[in-house]
Amino acid sequence: MTGKHINVKSIYNSVRVGLGYLEKSCKETGLQNDCIGTSRSTLNTTKHAEDIFCSLMALDLLGTSLSQQTKKKLYEFVLPKHIYFPINYYKFERLIPDDAENSSLLHYLLKREGYLVNKEKLLGLCRLISLNTNKEGHIQVYFPPRPNREDRVDPCCGTNAMRILYASGNDWKLEANEDFLYSFLAEERFLAGTRYYSSPDTFLFFLARTTSLNERAKGRFHAVIHDKLKQRIGSSNFPLDLAMRILTIEDLGMTIKYEKIYH
Repeated sequence: MTGKHINVKSIYNSVRVGLGYLEKSCKETGLQNDCIGTSRSTLNTTKHAEDIFCSLMALDLLGTSLSQQTKKKLYEFVLPKHIYFPINYYKFERLIPDDAENSSLLHYLLKREGYLVNKEKLLGLCRLISLNTNKEGHIQVYFPPRPNREDRVDPCCGTNAMRILYASGNDWKLEANEDFLYSFLAEERFLAGTRYYSSPDTFLFFLARTTSLNERAKGRFHAVIHDKLKQRIGSSNFPLDLAMRILTIEDLGMTIKYEKIYH
């Protein structure tokens, strides 16, 4: 990273404060309130459907930094009644169909933690995800039945849906979906965001993280992600964008000398 003066102690303290906030939030209200808006009072005063995606992201990125108590609580929340099956974005309400993205992320985390021991059942779920494509071979966001959501595709969701497929080690037939993601990257269509993720940095982050699990995909994608990421350096000072760019830099094994720290 560049900068005239970097106070490492200040950065460490900020990380510690941030983790403390997450631990406290998880203990008091959980990390599952689904809210679209700009007002903190809206989140604090309105009842919201409880989603699992935020908890999955916390476990994926902060699993080794969270306390065992918080980690246990998050896993208890995200675990469905039955594993090896598709899951829903929402924990208790079926407002939308089950989706491939969250199903893949959850089972990837469970596999990483050593909780999945039935290989045949896991391969069955992977098969469902790999076959959940449209006529072009792109992984669809939702599993059937999906009224009014047929042929709904999002490159970020399609990338995350492949996480458990790559982690399973099998050679799934993903060429059409990979070609779609590659063209979306190489032609810089990701700069306009995706249906569900508005930041270009989100796509680069998810794509680098997922393709890191497969040597063939890594060889195909990482050099291009590297080039596109360099063009994104310093493009915005939104904290989440900056965090995703730094994490992508680390996933790619780049030297962290490009990104600017905003104060």
